[in-house]
Amino acid sequence: MRFVVLFVLSVFFFILDISLIPIIATNGVYTSLANIYFLMCCMNIEKHEVVYFSLIIGFFQDIFFTNGFGFNIFLNISLGILFYYVAMKCNKNKYFLSVSIISIFSALRSLITSIFLSIFLGIGINWLYLIYELIHIFIFSAFIYLLLNKMFKGKLFRKSLEF
Repeated sequence: MRFVVLFVLSVFFFILDISLIPIIATNGVYTSLANIYFLMCCMNIEKHEVVYFSLIIGFFQDIFFTNGFGFNIFLNISLGILFYYVAMKCNKNKYFLSVSIISIFSALRSLITSIFLSIFLGIGINWLYLIYELIHIFIFSAFIYLLLNKMFKGKLFRKSLEF
């Protein structure tokens, strides 16, 4: 059941990424809600689930990523596991700390993607866009964290002993 909920929310955030979020772009810059959702899930699920979830979200992101299929899957697995270990060290109950860490990792993901596009496709990096994107990421992750934190603290995601 938990996997079904995560999958349905993944599809929902992917659809929002391709339909609604480009409309509210600032100077042509917008963030990926799927990235923010992915990092929040990495903070609240187990390590082996992070790998499976990275494959799903990475596949959705690779659908529209031409000339680099598999890059988002690899990047999500790498950053997801790294983020899982960072999230284990920090206190997940601190709102500002959690939102800041999510924003930093999402901006790092955008930077790595921009470097990849620069090296392999010759698309230049505009550092001002990355700063705008960091601001977007912080604002969106603050709101999404408030909404999804209740879900992750619910019965479905609590770790319990089963006999």
